[in-house]
Amino acid sequence: MADINILNEICRQLFEATDPTIRRRAEEAFNELIESPDCLEKCLLLFEQGIIPYSPMTACNVLLKVVSRKVGLSNEQRSQLLQYLLKYVLDRFGSLPNFAINSICQLYGRLTKISWLDGVDDSFPFQEPVEKIMELLKEENERSIIGMKLLMAFIDDMLLMTGLEGVGKQRRIAISFRDRYLCDIYMLTIDQLRVNASKEFNDLRIMYIESCLSLALSCMSFDFVGSFIDETIDENYNIQLPANWRSRLIERNPVKLFFELYDKVPIKTVALILRNLILLSAIRRTLFDAVDRKKFLTELLVGIRMVLQYPRKLEESDNFHEFCRLISRIKSNFQLLELVNIREFTEVVSLITDFTLKGFEVAEAFGQNSVYYLMNFWNRMASAVRTSSADKTEMIITSFPKVTTAFIQSRMSICYAVVREGIDDPLDESHSIKQVMEYFSLICRIQYAETFQQLTKEFVSNMQMISTPGVGAEDVRVAQKRLIWLVSMIGAAIEGKTASMYVSEHELMDGELASRVLELMKFNDANLTHGIQDSDAVHLELAFIFFLDHMRKMYLSEAKDGKIFEKFKELIGINNGSQLLAVFARKIITNLKFWCGNEEICHGSLKLLNDLTVGLIASRRLLAIDDMQLLLRNHTSQHFVFLAPTPNLKLMKARTVFYEALMRLMAIELDDDLSKFHEFLAPLTNNFNEISGAFDNLLAVNPDQLKLAVIGLAHDITGLAMSCTKNSIFALLLNWLMPDVFGLLLRSIELWYSSVEVTKPILKLMSELAQNRQSRMAFEMKSCTSVVLFREISKILCAYGERFLALPQVPENSNDLYKLRLKNYGICFGVLRNVLSGSYLPFGVFWLYGDNCLKNALDVIFRMFMVLKNEHPQFMHYPKISQNILYLLQAVMKDNISYVSKIDPNILRSILYTCHDGIISLDCSTVTASSAIVESLLDYLYLRISRSQNVPPPPFHEPEGEVIYQVLYVEESKSQLMCQFIDTIMNMVLFGDVISNYSIGRVLMGLLFIYYEYFGLWKQQFIARQSAEMHKALDEAFNSLTAGVKNSISSRNKDDFTMNLNSFKSEVAQILRGIKQDENEPDMEGNSFGSQNMFVYNYA
Repeated sequence: MADINILNEICRQLFEATDPTIRRRAEEAFNELIESPDCLEKCLLLFEQGIIPYSPMTACNVLLKVVSRKVGLSNEQRSQLLQYLLKYVLDRFGSLPNFAINSICQLYGRLTKISWLDGVDDSFPFQEPVEKIMELLKEENERSIIGMKLLMAFIDDMLLMTGLEGVGKQRRIAISFRDRYLCDIYMLTIDQLRVNASKEFNDLRIMYIESCLSLALSCMSFDFVGSFIDETIDENYNIQLPANWRSRLIERNPVKLFFELYDKVPIKTVALILRNLILLSAIRRTLFDAVDRKKFLTELLVGIRMVLQYPRKLEESDNFHEFCRLISRIKSNFQLLELVNIREFTEVVSLITDFTLKGFEVAEAFGQNSVYYLMNFWNRMASAVRTSSADKTEMIITSFPKVTTAFIQSRMSICYAVVREGIDDPLDESHSIKQVMEYFSLICRIQYAETFQQLTKEFVSNMQMISTPGVGAEDVRVAQKRLIWLVSMIGAAIEGKTASMYVSEHELMDGELASRVLELMKFNDANLTHGIQDSDAVHLELAFIFFLDHMRKMYLSEAKDGKIFEKFKELIGINNGSQLLAVFARKIITNLKFWCGNEEICHGSLKLLNDLTVGLIASRRLLAIDDMQLLLRNHTSQHFVFLAPTPNLKLMKARTVFYEALMRLMAIELDDDLSKFHEFLAPLTNNFNEISGAFDNLLAVNPDQLKLAVIGLAHDITGLAMSCTKNSIFALLLNWLMPDVFGLLLRSIELWYSSVEVTKPILKLMSELAQNRQSRMAFEMKSCTSVVLFREISKILCAYGERFLALPQVPENSNDLYKLRLKNYGICFGVLRNVLSGSYLPFGVFWLYGDNCLKNALDVIFRMFMVLKNEHPQFMHYPKISQNILYLLQAVMKDNISYVSKIDPNILRSILYTCHDGIISLDCSTVTASSAIVESLLDYLYLRISRSQNVPPPPFHEPEGEVIYQVLYVEESKSQLMCQFIDTIMNMVLFGDVISNYSIGRVLMGLLFIYYEYFGLWKQQFIARQSAEMHKALDEAFNSLTAGVKNSISSRNKDDFTMNLNSFKSEVAQILRGIKQDENEPDMEGNSFGSQNMFVYNYA
């Protein structure tokens, strides 16, 4: 009894304690409970005798931690715990609050997922409870609701990697569940909804219907093909239902059922119905034939018409928003030609037009996010109308001016409400505004004359308001906000020129609108000098940048000035592109001077400058402008404050973009002139000299300021290096850097190796210098610059790596793990990757002359790899890190295989385990790189085995070791390391989805050549597991794998084998399906991955 009292007190403190000391002790006791050998017994005690709800919640949290670890509970313990949890929640749900029930369901789902494929022969005991829970649904009582919560928790947890070792196992479990149960669960849910829709509603029945709707939503939200779609970007998401769902969906017609329920259920349940309809409307088009697709679309449009005719239930904000999402899906998944052929479509479009106009008006009350979906619908319709010759599009075209006018008016009204009524200002969300403007750009160009008139009218009115003395402050503020919207909309309208047919009158309209914006910009800049810098001014500056960027794309990128300059000449005196570019240059310089403290404006202005320098014609025009010449000679902190050391590290990054643009301009007129180059770099040289002098007297300087100065210098040089794409100019930069600047950077690394703020920009600089952009490292034969450069990079890489490995470990659950550790791992791998893949360094020279700089760098990098693999085994989930590692290993295997043949065997094993995880990845680049690494090792091993012992190694080559031969060949009979690759690849080929047939085929051929005995056993056991009538056909199919393939590792031979592999996969699939027709077999048109029936060789 004492134990349960203590445990209950800990549980209570975890949830109620406000004293930090008491809470910390409770958390320590919580962690001790997780590590306790009798953890399971104590958790069961908490379930039985604990304080509700604290004790069951704590027990669930503890067991979630335990079962999610690699070494968790035994199969027997998990089985007993699942049975106990199911009985517990069904017996005691009446005394438990909802959040406690949800925690128990989550634990149940996690346990079921982890144990899903555990079984003997064809028996999978952890899958059987699903059928029992499905039977609960038919009871239509509280127990049924609990059963649905259990299924929802399981389905939702199925999509998570938590508790599983890799993405391959997660997909095998998910696809096994999909093929065996998911369709049955969804159809059972639809059947129960249909039964209950005709009954009298009470509180219990409404709860039951809501649970059914939630379960149906979870089923349809399932990740059917391992696409891991971002749920925040749902307008392009299509649900890849298996083909065997088709007949059952058509039979039950869930779309019609949901719209019938819409009319019957309470208003609070409507959002759930609409979410289900959104997912149904996202089902892939190819699931249905033309006839069934038309029926499906008709039911959808009829239901939407019904909702629009009787919109009473849309008065609730969630229902309104979900319905807007449903409308946006209509055009996302269906072609306009299909829509116009539906009899109800014309009426539906008319109703949607009216709904849109009203929706813009009520957006203030319901939120602005719904506007995004309405604009998305009309944007897609506009895109389709432009390319469609359908006869029934005239009525749609007449809707666009109404929508455009209503949108403009709604933005003007919102500005009034923000100032007068204090509602949230949509202008504070700049990213959302850009998305909506992207849609507006296409919509407004249809019947552009009406858009032009509306924008002009509003612009003139509000411009007069802010420029007239004596106008009230609130009225001026309203006008300022309206002008921000108008400038953004004019910029978007100009962007829409690319998607519309050329009309000379439209270009003149663009000229008049742009002239008004440029006049406002001039007026605003005049006020800026007097210190007017409030939040509205910030929004206006961002709108100017948005406008200028689209003007650049549409009218400055053209080699010949267009008709727009006729209007410019008439209104603002700008005669050509060069004069317009001068306006751009003055605006950018003004922003850099007066808005240097605003990160967003500064970055936007510098990005605009950088984009202007990319094109050769625009760059030459820009270089001819006096303001830009002054900028090239005066890029100092005295003129631009953001070039001074500042604690705002994000603003410091802007210096990279700044110097990238300046260097690109400078490179045009440099012509290898050393005096011009050093004149341009004079401010940076002075900066370097100041920092170098500070290093000589560290005690007399502020270390934080010195850090910032080094960070700024690294960003500056990185920008310069990014634009030095010509080898002669890059050589000038390197001559300026070596050896003094490299020495300063090395000293900074040695001094501040634990500060990621310092090390990250320096390492990124090394990565940039090591990159052979446009063959800029192709120096003259007499030059040894590339070798000297690598020596300097190697010094910095080794100095940092040695110290980095000595730093204390950051906890895996720390929010700063990526920032403090993982990111710099990736950058270091990227530095050496750029060196080894650049094709400019003669690696053999280092060995020949006894220079260890390459060996030292490789030693440090592989030590870092091992630490990363051991301390952070989930590093492959970070794309930047995994790709840098794999591409580095690929380069090492290609040109430094002699080094690999002498490394620590544990390192080689870790590389192979990493490649194994990479091969089963769902990312094509990861699969390709992992396969290339294994292929290189197998090619080396094949040649090593084939080579006669009497044949001496080639002269003047680095001596080879025996590690690859020992690990991959001699020890293979014990470790079965490479045999795991055969298991995995054959399972993928026969039962799953091969991401890259080309890469996987080349690996498999090497495995077959070297480990032919194991492959023979694999083949025999696989055939033995099938029906006797299949044996002969399968044996012939396996023999066809090597038909016409020679005993060689030539590229031609590998290509022949890969072609055989593709035929083999299809042939085996036909054999298996020809004997056993099973409706539940996956039919995803090649889009499945894994199956619970995968063959796994018994090593015993």
